[in-house]
Amino acid sequence: MKRIFGALVILLFLAAGAWYTTLWYGARTAASELEDAVSPWGNLHWDAVRPTWDGRVTLQGVRWHWFDITRPVRVKQVTLETPGMLALPAWLLGGEQPSRWQLRVDDMELVVEPDLFRPWARSRRALSLKHHPLHFHGCGEQPALTPADLLRMGVDRISGDIELQDTGNGSGEYRYRAEMDAGRLGSLSLLWQADDLKVPVVSGGSGVPAFPRKAELVVRDAGLMRRLSSFCAAAEDEPVGEWVSRASSHWNQAMTGQGLAPTEATTELYRQWLLEGGELAFTWALAGEGWPGNGVSAAQWRETTGLQVVHNGRELDDIGFSLSEPSDPPEETERAPLVQMDEPAPEPAFRESDTERAGAWIDRRVRLRLSSGRKVEGQLVALEEEQLHIRRTLEGGSVVAPFPVTDVERFEVWRRADDMGRPISDGDSGPGLEDFLNPDLGKMQPIPSASDSREN
Repeated sequence: MKRIFGALVILLFLAAGAWYTTLWYGARTAASELEDAVSPWGNLHWDAVRPTWDGRVTLQGVRWHWFDITRPVRVKQVTLETPGMLALPAWLLGGEQPSRWQLRVDDMELVVEPDLFRPWARSRRALSLKHHPLHFHGCGEQPALTPADLLRMGVDRISGDIELQDTGNGSGEYRYRAEMDAGRLGSLSLLWQADDLKVPVVSGGSGVPAFPRKAELVVRDAGLMRRLSSFCAAAEDEPVGEWVSRASSHWNQAMTGQGLAPTEATTELYRQWLLEGGELAFTWALAGEGWPGNGVSAAQWRETTGLQVVHNGRELDDIGFSLSEPSDPPEETERAPLVQMDEPAPEPAFRESDTERAGAWIDRRVRLRLSSGRKVEGQLVALEEEQLHIRRTLEGGSVVAPFPVTDVERFEVWRRADDMGRPISDGDSGPGLEDFLNPDLGKMQPIPSASDSREN
């Protein structure tokens, strides 16, 4: 009896070892195939393959070195999970894809730095989004946001978690679920119905999956749109509200030129999204085999797509597009490097600004032209009760005098063209007169030299 029990124990250990080895080998083979598949675009590395007894396999310490950037994309671990102990080894060794599975990417991170993109990386064709439905116009003199712009907006790294799950047929209204949480950059949740979604490499999936005919998409911006609007308004030196209205109008014109004329409600939604951000939920159920074609009115488009939109808990009506042939011919876009070449910094001079952004220029040298024709030059020390408090030097001393904003016809700041001033948001008027009485604010802030800017 003892011999039989010992033999069973030995067989059990051998079976467990064979199962563990098979799972490890299958995961290692799949990872190597994925490494070969992505080799034209970069190098994929990992530290270890860790199978577990509950039907999971994990790649730990994953690093993706994309050839176009200088920093690797790091992932703490990537986990593939199926129910039961036998489905996953068979799948990894070329068997049928299980009816239920889950893929998780934990702690993905890319550190942002000003020279993130290598010199050969080109931006205007790939990143300017000139003909992209979400393209916005007018955010400084650059064709697209650069890594340096993200740093100025307070985004020093791109990080997040991703989860993709197949819940199986008959599990509910939607079979597939995808979640992405990117922290300060927002989050995304997608539920959709499809016949079968093949996982690349593991199940031989290739190409782009078909657009889901029925789905729910929820986007949360975590305050990103407010920061973006404030940044672009500062780059254009105008109030946030005016920049948002101008960007929305340009978006409407650009979309109409591409044959996708948005309704007034759709343009207003775009404006509110830029201005407020928040949560945006989409639900659609296509009536036909695909999206409507040309010659469709906005009402017909809504009926065909079944689109419903909810912004910050408020359901919106009349969201849609009228489809027609594009009226704007495609343009040849010059390829421009994403990495900006070092150029001499523009010389400082008196440059016009908007009085609504006066709070961005506290402690700066300014020049006013009043409605009476009088010109005033001095240091802007405070903005309070719609009055600009200017400190001027008179006969060896200094005096602070208020000037109503309504009397100012022209407001100029001594600055370089690329100087956007102190970051402000709507409703932020900057330090008031009481703050000026603090002796720490008694000195005019000089404009740093070009060499100092490059050193910092």
